Order: sequence, then structure tokens, then C-alpha cells
Amino acid sequence: MEQFSRTEMLFGKESTEILNGKHIIIFGIGGVGGYACESLA
Repeated sequence: MEQFSRTEMLFGKESTEILNGKHIIIFGIGGVGGYACESLA
């Protein structure tokens, strides 16, 4: 089983391939940023 197979089932193969090459940055790991960071990880 692939590491991101469940994510691929949710978004589709094409969208997962697009997201594969992307980078993100989160400013502020306070109340909302902490939850966002945890979810993205």
C-alpha cells in the first residue's frame, strides 16, 4: 500500500500528482495555524 493511497482515493490520481510537486509555508503556529499545520502534516 502506498503512503498516500487514501489521499489519492479522496482527491483523484491527477490532483495528487499536481500536489506532489508543491511546497507550502505556514506563518504563525498559534491557535488556527497549529491545527492547519497538524492537518497538513
